[in-house]
Amino acid sequence: MNIIESWRRSDFYGVDASRPELPYRGEAAPSGTALAQLSSPVLDRTLEQVSEDPVGIVLADRDGTITHRGAGQRLLLAAMDDNQIEVGFNLAESEVGTNGVGTSLETKRPTVVVGEEHYLDAYKSFSCANAPIVHPITNRIEGTVGLVCGAGDAANPLLLPTATLMASQIRQLLLDQARPEERALLEQFLLARKTNSAAVATMNRTVLIATASVQPLLLGLDQAELWDHVEGALRQDQPGDTELSAPSGRSIRLRCRPVLLGGDVVGAVVEFSNPPQPSARPKQTPR
Repeated sequence: MNIIESWRRSDFYGVDASRPELPYRGEAAPSGTALAQLSSPVLDRTLEQVSEDPVGIVLADRDGTITHRGAGQRLLLAAMDDNQIEVGFNLAESEVGTNGVGTSLETKRPTVVVGEEHYLDAYKSFSCANAPIVHPITNRIEGTVGLVCGAGDAANPLLLPTATLMASQIRQLLLDQARPEERALLEQFLLARKTNSAAVATMNRTVLIATASVQPLLLGLDQAELWDHVEGALRQDQPGDTELSAPSGRSIRLRCRPVLLGGDVVGAVVEFSNPPQPSARPKQTPR
């Protein structure tokens, strides 16, 4: 079903299956370049492990632009060159249709695309397995990493587990380089989520870590605006409940408490709820 839905999206985007040239983006965005540099130990180690196999490695940023690729065998590397699976080319699903890089980013899930399942004719001779790289603090997709091989080698059962393992290892590297205040927010979020079933988040002006139930409540609300409100609540003598009007016009009740690091406030734990609505007065029956 994942592949069928991807083909439908590819049709909707108007992708030309016979497209001879792929979009070239050149230099990746700074975030993509930083991800490639951070990921290099994982990519190099994995490439060394598969160097005797007809398998290549591809890393792309969150927009689908390839920032790193490699292969241990020259024939596969030449085939990747011939089909523009090279640094700087963009493989977003909206550009080239169903493929491991673009579809894993679109669905935010590990994805395997085998031979004829590719939307682009040029890619039907390949198979690939990709896993999205999710930032452990912000929960934002940073990119995708995966393996590529010939369509006839797709039976290898280690393709997807290896891609998923690489994504997990890169995620750990992202956590290792997180700032102390980001780690404090994550720690308090995990604790709050464990002890509270309500919609809960930890945040400051630049970081927001939240349960899935928070997003609908904040639809259309700018994070900076939300933090200004939370920060104002924390400045009160006795921080507690406060109410915020969402863009939808609905009021949201916030219960705020500070996240401290070395005695300094670096963020807040925020519990969200809908305030009780005043009950309607019963109609008076005329006598």
